[in-house]
Amino acid sequence: GALETTMLESFLKAAKLRGWLSRPECPVAVCECKLLLDQAYVNKRAPGDCLPCEEAHVLDSKPSPVPRDLSKLIREQVAVQYARIKHAGVVYSRSSSHLGNSLIFFYPNGNRARSPVPGTIEYIYASNEVVTFAVRRQLPRHPGGHDIFAGYPHFPAKLYSASLSNQLEPVELPWVVSHF
Repeated sequence: GALETTMLESFLKAAKLRGWLSRPECPVAVCECKLLLDQAYVNKRAPGDCLPCEEAHVLDSKPSPVPRDLSKLIREQVAVQYARIKHAGVVYSRSSSHLGNSLIFFYPNGNRARSPVPGTIEYIYASNEVVTFAVRRQLPRHPGGHDIFAGYPHFPAKLYSASLSNQLEPVELPWVVSHF
């Protein structure tokens, strides 16, 4: 009903605002206001979370042997791999480091004409100094399953299976829409 629509619209606007505050082009004055609000409402984020950051700030890395499944994707035996990175104010992690920060929506092959799909970051690696994610896609929901969101046309949600694809696929940072 009307209440659900209002709540959904408020939630979506808050999510867009939060995403905007995480971007590097967020004005410093707005970041300062965010820091004050975070203190007032006891936000558990780090104090400098809204500050502008580099395009891809690596938090930790070491050259290491490439696991077999990643080797099939990148065709290299040794690569620089990361446990996590910070990009445009957002921290992304491989699933073995932090599952919540590994769940992303992305455009397959960077094609923005298609709908974004969910996936899990298995590896974060650098090739020719370009940081890329190796992602396993969430599989589509089972064909006979009921779509519980069909009755809510204002809610842009879609069901997927909890199972992941066996295939790794490369996902570049600009192809990522958000965490989920």
